[in-house]
Amino acid sequence: MNWTQAILDKFPRQAVYLIKDDDGLLEKAEIQLLLKENGISLISYSDPVHFRFEYESEFRNYYDGTLVVRLVEYGFEQIPWDVYDRAFQLSIGIYDIFPLLDSKAVSEIDSKKWQRLFEVQSSNNLRMGYDKTKQFIKDIKFTTIENISVQFQENYDFENDLTIFKKSKKMFSDWGLISKTIGNQRLYKPQDREFEELVTESNKEFQEFIVNHFDKNLSMVAFKQPNYVNQITSFMARNVNKTQRRQALIVMDGMSFTQWSLIEKWLITKRIKMKTDSIMAWIPSITSVSRQAIFSGKRPTEYSKSIDTTAKEPHHWREFWVKQGFAVSEIKYQRGLGHLPYKEEKLEFKYNRTKIYGCVVDVIDEFMHGARQGQATVQSELKIWLERGYLESMLNDLLTLDYDVFITADHGNIEAVGIGQIQQGVLATGRGQRVRTYDDEILRSSTIEGHKETTMKWDSSTLPEKFLPLIAREKAAFVPKDDIIMTHGGTHIEEVFVPFVTVLKRDEL
Repeated sequence: MNWTQAILDKFPRQAVYLIKDDDGLLEKAEIQLLLKENGISLISYSDPVHFRFEYESEFRNYYDGTLVVRLVEYGFEQIPWDVYDRAFQLSIGIYDIFPLLDSKAVSEIDSKKWQRLFEVQSSNNLRMGYDKTKQFIKDIKFTTIENISVQFQENYDFENDLTIFKKSKKMFSDWGLISKTIGNQRLYKPQDREFEELVTESNKEFQEFIVNHFDKNLSMVAFKQPNYVNQITSFMARNVNKTQRRQALIVMDGMSFTQWSLIEKWLITKRIKMKTDSIMAWIPSITSVSRQAIFSGKRPTEYSKSIDTTAKEPHHWREFWVKQGFAVSEIKYQRGLGHLPYKEEKLEFKYNRTKIYGCVVDVIDEFMHGARQGQATVQSELKIWLERGYLESMLNDLLTLDYDVFITADHGNIEAVGIGQIQQGVLATGRGQRVRTYDDEILRSSTIEGHKETTMKWDSSTLPEKFLPLIAREKAAFVPKDDIIMTHGGTHIEEVFVPFVTVLKRDEL
């Protein structure tokens, strides 16, 4: 159980709650994210006029969910009667999470260490005062996200890792290595301006490579590992013939190497070991195109009728594995995972009959599209999610049930800058933040004429004839000018090269 659950359990029904929160628990990012994921709205009562406006406009008549009102320097009796009369009144504090520890002593440590403290507090069955709680905390060995980068940085050779950027005539594998390096550098040296300039220059070189080699490299033999996301299923089919074990594929929707580097180092501290390679997403790097390629094992021309939706993924996944000789009842597919506490998730890989399991964990994609401060927001929310233990628990259960486990992503992401929206109404068949699609070449070409400096055509023999992408160049996006967003859909190296991870069995460590 996570410590945050002790606070969530305070709100068991759809109602209005007035909360005295002297320890500031409702201000913590971990709690705010948990409330949001569970559909609970949180507002503060610090200014009566502002509260009245917000309450009347958003909650009084039209809201039937759970509303938490945090009182800031106000008592219950000072709340307007119409709200007070219908609300539950509660006080919450650190004592609800750590009933036998001194609240003041606990408040003095970073809340990122609370989960470990929460896990070990059961070893004590006596109420502790301030000094004994401080000593109890001092004796605990903490592993937090924040000290992971310091821990691994000591053994990381920055200069040697950057030599790949200087190589002339880079090949497919070189670009994959560069993508992994970007993730590692961002973990160890975030906001390194000099390095970000190097990434920008390398991406310009990558654009020439991708235009000339995306289709050509499809003929590369994918034996030791898949090179493109549509080759994952065939790779797994060969693997099951070799190992005769159950197979599991976890698709982390929207995960770039920047996120994976953080996840990987975290899992290593949990004694989960992996082999990380790079693989190429489909272009345009949007979910309906690239994720369908993963679960179908096909190129987009082979699923042209469903290229704008992900609804066919379960069908594609079953179709592929039935052809490999598995019964429909042995093949499972799930999506939308990662939001509930792990123990509440009904995971079908646990069924005795399941032999082939594919799933989509989409929390990173959600963090990305909701990020208000770019990459920093995504990484911050990802840290909180990792510390809840969902992925760690899932991988441990899969390994215990003797699955061969693979992790990948359908596309990466970038921090992009708005260049303005293209106003064409329904003329474009798809209107994404990084890519627009057309079914008429004349219309696409005329659009480019007015945006030559910021857009480019993407042509590939792998795309349906009436699916014609227009992609924003570099780190541009079709959103209001100068807006900064996290997004995907284009040909930037961080969108296109994504992780392909083999989770090692315990007897392989």
